[in-house]
Amino acid sequence: MDLVQMSLEKGLKQMHKKVFVGKAGQKLIFDRDSKEAKRNNMNGGLDVYLFFDLLFKNFSDVEFYMLGDCDSGIKNYSNVTYVDTIEALNGNEFDCGLIFAGVYNKDDRLCKYLTKKNKTKWYMFSTDPRCLMQNVQLNKYPEKIYALSNSYVVYLQSSENAKLFRTHYLPLERLMIMSNIKPPKIDKDLSVVISTSSSDIYDREKYIINYVKIATSFFGENKVQVYGRLKEENIKKLGKQYKGILDYDEFIKVFRRAKYTLCMPSNEGWVTSKYIEALNNDVVPFFHKDYGIELIKNVKNIEYEEDFEKCLKSIKNQLNYDENYKGEEIIKEIEKILK
Repeated sequence: MDLVQMSLEKGLKQMHKKVFVGKAGQKLIFDRDSKEAKRNNMNGGLDVYLFFDLLFKNFSDVEFYMLGDCDSGIKNYSNVTYVDTIEALNGNEFDCGLIFAGVYNKDDRLCKYLTKKNKTKWYMFSTDPRCLMQNVQLNKYPEKIYALSNSYVVYLQSSENAKLFRTHYLPLERLMIMSNIKPPKIDKDLSVVISTSSSDIYDREKYIINYVKIATSFFGENKVQVYGRLKEENIKKLGKQYKGILDYDEFIKVFRRAKYTLCMPSNEGWVTSKYIEALNNDVVPFFHKDYGIELIKNVKNIEYEEDFEKCLKSIKNQLNYDENYKGEEIIKEIEKILK
């Protein structure tokens, strides 16, 4: 058998790969110009969209079947078939499933299908530990959980059945680089802008309040601002420095004016996409001690320059920030799964 024939057969075999995909909970938004995509300063699931966009475009010879709630933007991918019922998938034999974890809601079609198709291997991807610590009625665990940490999570099948699961770091946060439209240079008239939200598993707010006090002592009250969903008691502590909740595009307009921000983990040892969001907008990120910085650069400490412009350039180099990033590590890992 010559190389041409071998390549042809390999290609034909790849063409017949069938993979079911979906987001477990919450709506998946492909129309990035919609109001749903712009909601609040948490960007309406942009990281999840970028993951599936990367997947569909780089594996164009794979047949994907998506089950779950999503918008009409899914029609832009010729290799994706959207189905709205479990019955519509009957008769298909899938090679595997690729599922992105979200906050579970009343739409349980995907969970029911994972339970029904208990012979098919499936893999979980997550950028938020809270989405892995929910009461999910499944009778089969994922083969592997890819996340923004190398740690352990308690993955719940039911209130009576749980398993301590190892998560494997995959740089999903770097997908946010691919969303970046290089902003024009503007005056940096704010010193610190922080975006955050409340969490039941990790108290970020108390650290942010302490950081704001320190930053204020250096830069002054009018130069430090906080946005996002916070507990009422902490909003009162921040006073005028708490500026509320903005649509994502409006928040970015403010964020770009800042020189610095604070990056908090979603749980101890986890990475978030906040540092990428900062570097996309020429903002220098500072990291809390619990942030999984060693996952990004294999060194615990970051060195900061006193001059802002020199500092920004140095931090981008230290964190291996590449404006031309195309998701290479993620593509390679999915290739391994599909073999």
